[in-house]
Amino acid sequence: MWTDPATGAVRAYVGSPDYDDPLIQGQRDYAREYLQPGGAIALIVYATAFEGIDRNSNGSIDFGDYTTAGHLAWDVPAQYPGTSAQPAFSPQNINGAYYGPVSVREALANQLAPATTRIYQEYGDAAFVAMAEKMGISFNSDAVFGLPTAAGSTPVRLRDLMTAYGTIANGGMRRTVYVISGIVDSNGVTVELPELIKPPEERVLPAQIAFLLQNILSDDLARFTNMFPRNSALTLGGQPTQNFVGAVAATNQARAPACGHSASRPTRSWAYGSARRTATWSSPTRPASPRPLRCGTASCARCWLGSAAKASRARSPTPAICRCWRSAA
Repeated sequence: MWTDPATGAVRAYVGSPDYDDPLIQGQRDYAREYLQPGGAIALIVYATAFEGIDRNSNGSIDFGDYTTAGHLAWDVPAQYPGTSAQPAFSPQNINGAYYGPVSVREALANQLAPATTRIYQEYGDAAFVAMAEKMGISFNSDAVFGLPTAAGSTPVRLRDLMTAYGTIANGGMRRTVYVISGIVDSNGVTVELPELIKPPEERVLPAQIAFLLQNILSDDLARFTNMFPRNSALTLGGQPTQNFVGAVAATNQARAPACGHSASRPTRSWAYGSARRTATWSSPTRPASPRPLRCGTASCARCWLGSAAKASRARSPTPAICRCWRSAA
């Protein structure tokens, strides 16, 4: 899915690579289906921590009620007991390693599941759900929340994640994604879009927190090289790095979503995301050597860069479809 977060408009959307292919369950629309988000949900966990909660109910957020990027987080093994709704849980990183004491910046930049779980535990289910809903995520009626939620076990929809990542692209303004840009009746009269199709924008996050999340997600130096090599696909090479940064969330689950945004012009940015076999990415800048890469991870973004460049220059985006979904299927 490729959106313009400045408006919420969906510019390209592939729910399934082949509707008629039963081997990949081609009739399922993965962009609107509830799926486990993996590490992409870390954005919400850290947005919750940075905003903080009123722990002593005095009506204000005081020092100690929130987390900063410089705070210490513990990325160490842990075994959490199960509940009636969820089994026992032991968060692990994508490479199986643990990094001990790390900064919160490093924990988010690397999507360190053990550290993120501890931060989630500090703020709780209610604060997480409230932040997720503010940023545009709607959970299924039977959603179960708990510590595994921090590692992406609670299903969400890709289209909702796109709204959430678009919110940090907009400096904290939520502009819900929509696919109908206009309605004209049989008499040629333009009909105003109802709020059901295009909800009004709303500030849901302080601009400072949105900027901090952008900054961390685009901080290549904060990533551990044995997790993500320098100048990996997460950096979306060639993107602006001052004020309008590129940001892509990695995932700690196979074929879970990877989402982010990048700037195309000084006042414009694009958001993009992929889920399972529907990896659909775009960005307006051509990389040094675009090539197909495995779907379901952030690296798939580079498949989109070349063809999306033409669309950006023409200012009339056309779909650019990832060339590697066949091998991923």
